[in-house]
Amino acid sequence: MKRGQITLFVILGVALLILVLLFIFRDNIFGDRVDNTLDEETIAVVEQIVLSCTDDGLERLLRKAGANGGHIDTSHLHSYPVVWDSDTVPLYPQNVPYWSHVRPCSENLLGCEASSQPPLCGEGRACPITQDHSVTNGESLQEQLERFLPETIVECVDGFRQLEGRFTVKQRKDPEAVIAINEESVVATIDWPLVLTETETGGNARIEDFTSRADVALPKIYGFANDLANAERETAFLERLALHLLAVYGHIDGEIPPMRDVELFGKKRYWVRSHIEQLLREEILIWMSFIQVPNALESYMPIWPSNAASLSQDEQFLYAGIFQYLTIKPNNNTYPDLGVDFFYPDTRPYLSINGGQEVLGPRSAETSNPFSKLIGVFMNDYRFRYDIAFPVIVTIQDYGAFDGKGYKWNFGLEANINRNKPLNRNMTAMRFALGGEQVDPLAPQQRVKNTIRIIARDAETGRPIPGVRISYACGQDFFVGETDNDGRLTTRFPYCRYGGTVLYSGTDYMGGGVEFDNYRENIIEEFDLRLWPLQEVELFVKKTSGELGDNDLVMLGFQRVPQTPYDQEIPLGGYYTLSMADQTRQAEAQKLELEELARQGVISQEDYEDMLADINRTLEIAPAQPSVKVKLAPGNYTIDAYLINTEPFTIPAETRDAGGTDFILPAQNFSMWMSGGAKMNRSEAFPVNAEILYGRDTLTFKVLEQTIPRSWTQLETVQPVDEFLKGKRSQILPVWG
Repeated sequence: MKRGQITLFVILGVALLILVLLFIFRDNIFGDRVDNTLDEETIAVVEQIVLSCTDDGLERLLRKAGANGGHIDTSHLHSYPVVWDSDTVPLYPQNVPYWSHVRPCSENLLGCEASSQPPLCGEGRACPITQDHSVTNGESLQEQLERFLPETIVECVDGFRQLEGRFTVKQRKDPEAVIAINEESVVATIDWPLVLTETETGGNARIEDFTSRADVALPKIYGFANDLANAERETAFLERLALHLLAVYGHIDGEIPPMRDVELFGKKRYWVRSHIEQLLREEILIWMSFIQVPNALESYMPIWPSNAASLSQDEQFLYAGIFQYLTIKPNNNTYPDLGVDFFYPDTRPYLSINGGQEVLGPRSAETSNPFSKLIGVFMNDYRFRYDIAFPVIVTIQDYGAFDGKGYKWNFGLEANINRNKPLNRNMTAMRFALGGEQVDPLAPQQRVKNTIRIIARDAETGRPIPGVRISYACGQDFFVGETDNDGRLTTRFPYCRYGGTVLYSGTDYMGGGVEFDNYRENIIEEFDLRLWPLQEVELFVKKTSGELGDNDLVMLGFQRVPQTPYDQEIPLGGYYTLSMADQTRQAEAQKLELEELARQGVISQEDYEDMLADINRTLEIAPAQPSVKVKLAPGNYTIDAYLINTEPFTIPAETRDAGGTDFILPAQNFSMWMSGGAKMNRSEAFPVNAEILYGRDTLTFKVLEQTIPRSWTQLETVQPVDEFLKGKRSQILPVWG
């Protein structure tokens, strides 16, 4: 046994001795005897070539990565001219990758969130910042530099041809790079054993490695970019700015249609989608360039228009909203050495309105009384659902990097709007195809394996509510069940990674919704839903000067301002018609005016016949309607009322002198006259408190009235109704009874 152990130790000792001898005499064995007889000055000639190529290569690769959102090579990314189906945004001569965008996918009909944001450091490697690998994709910048830098150096030295005749240079192996990313610099260590032999003397030397340093604070730049990308994912600031601008630019008389509006008087307006797309690029999306980040260098606060004092209250609110959305503060981190710019590259946006209509126009408003169709000419309902996708390129600049030469970092963000809301709140995992068949997300095997517990309570009394219908919205609504006699429901929802909403509704209660993304398994989620009971209230209208007269008709719009996008519309309906008069005589006058409009070609034959049929139906029974009963819930309400005098009148002809020449103002016949009304917009909405609502059953509105003109002189001094109603909120406050 001992003899065997001794033999083993001898063998190991001999092997170790051979390895030591091989290391000592490696140069002679492999034919490159190195005696290191060259002086440092001579060696520095070769070192300088390699170091120059390393410095240049490292800077060029870093700049290329900065221009391409952290990618040295973007050939693996999908780049298409149609930017909403691409992984990149074209910015000649490069393509800038999206760090946050939506790509088509089989799981979601509206798309899946995607990102071409690479990690800064390799996984498991030392890194100055904490990385969230759930939002990054692909090879890290650190690993890319280690892969591309050796190739760049070899190409640069070009076989050391510039040393031919003076030296021969042999490499023991291909170069390898190790990249260290520090707070203020990037350090490249190149392991490239070279043997240098001087032709004239035969002296030689060995060079093992080279080190290069780039003066650029990548962690700070990358961290700032990551903060902005996360802010867009979490707050949709690009979408919200675009939606607010649409609210500013979109109106009935403008070139861009409103998201929602109603016009009581005037002809129908029409728009063409392709023209709206052009205006979207030229008038709205260019505002993205004015976004400011107060955390960064050279940020400035937007300046109010010089005529701000003369703007209406609504206009001031709109401007204030623009300025609010132009200022983005992603978090409390500060970047005093970094500048940031947002840029819309004028690529064609995706634009679909009302599901893809090319010619856009109003639809006739449905109201409780057919006379509402014939106020002036028509009452038209202008509601347009915008679906928009567009890119924004963000550029971060470090002006002090590379010894003052500066450094830029680009990345793309995609804004997505669906049905006038940011898409990241409405994205869905809806029905998806497996094997060519449709899979029902409501099937038990398709629901997420978790437990959803719901209790519905009366918001006033706190008592549980049975029979509340619960649905889960993820692009479309999926009904999942009703609460039991104890107001409870235990269930499971379909999968939805983004934009899910728990919707609820109950008989005689105001429905609503709670945002909830359902994708985590083996958890318990509880929802305590509070529903406001609907209280029936009878609405009356008076003039500030007294009761309505026999010829007075009021078109009353009364609408609760939603506190969330999911609040039920309260009250249901639109405009309500209230009048003290028997409407038979009014209908006859409207019929005569309708015939005249058709004769003049103002309205089409089809519109004429449609409205004439409505008027004829009212002749059969047209009682007075002094009040209307509606169901209300607590909240703030807008008021939009118009007082109309239905008694026909004539302004007689009038002769006037125009510098010695008489001219005649012809007589004008009017079958009705809009003499006043009441207005309270969102900024001055009427509060309906629970304490008052649930103890009252009547509410009386007040409308202001102008004098009806009886001559041309009076007609010329009449104010437009909207102008007449400005600043008179205190005079028209409704009164509870």
